[in-house]
Amino acid sequence: MVVVWYKKSMVILLGIISGILVSLAFIRPYQDEIPLAELVLQLSGARGTFALGCSLTELVRFMLCMVPNVLIVMVLGNQLYRHFCTASIYVFSRCPNRLAWYRNSLVPLFAHVLLFKVVFVAGAVLAAMPRCRIMVSRGGVLLLGAHVLIYLLWIFGWVLLTNLLAIGLGSSRAFLIVMTVQALCTASLAIIGVLEKKQMSQNVIERLLWFNPVAHTVFSWHQGAPFTKELAESRYALNLGFSAVLLLLFDTAIVVLGGIFVKNRDLLSENRETEEG
Repeated sequence: MVVVWYKKSMVILLGIISGILVSLAFIRPYQDEIPLAELVLQLSGARGTFALGCSLTELVRFMLCMVPNVLIVMVLGNQLYRHFCTASIYVFSRCPNRLAWYRNSLVPLFAHVLLFKVVFVAGAVLAAMPRCRIMVSRGGVLLLGAHVLIYLLWIFGWVLLTNLLAIGLGSSRAFLIVMTVQALCTASLAIIGVLEKKQMSQNVIERLLWFNPVAHTVFSWHQGAPFTKELAESRYALNLGFSAVLLLLFDTAIVVLGGIFVKNRDLLSENRETEEG
């Protein structure tokens, strides 16, 4: 119980601090007011009313904005892994149903990610309020909810993948692999900037974006109902509904593969807690 409360306190503290810092660093209102929808866009890379571009400078700025997501992966990336190391000997020798243990372990992991994202968004919005008047609208509230959903799916998938890789490779290697993949996906967006300078077809560019998972977290690259007004200045024509479904499928695949992996993995003859096989 003490460990659970400690982990929850860590998640809340990280959410509050990172939300405030991101708000101070990246939320830039014009004059003394900002629409809630614009605030949401700025939380995912937009600069004022301008959509995120693919220049090196803008991508570095976007990566800095995503640092809180990296930190929560670091905090929660060994939660399932550490429990598995203990349960492998203490629990699984008495209760062979590993899938039941795995299913029950996913619930607190998902709850912690949800808690972080809600606290992070609340911290960012509250930190912006003393600096400007936030103009709330129905569309802005819905877009804020969509932001929480997209990033909840995004973070949970990577957190779970980190835990599962840690079971096989150790936590340090798992975190390094996951962060390297995310960094490469973000850096590869620079290719889009090069193609735009060469006047490549917009359809080709947007098709390339569909295959880059990071692109689906940039709200200023999306368009379509029910956010036609809020996303009117978007740079590309990605669809938020499709992005949510894609990330949900990504999470589902990891959950299923993780169940197969946990069911067949044997740590009784290993010492993964010191990352030695």
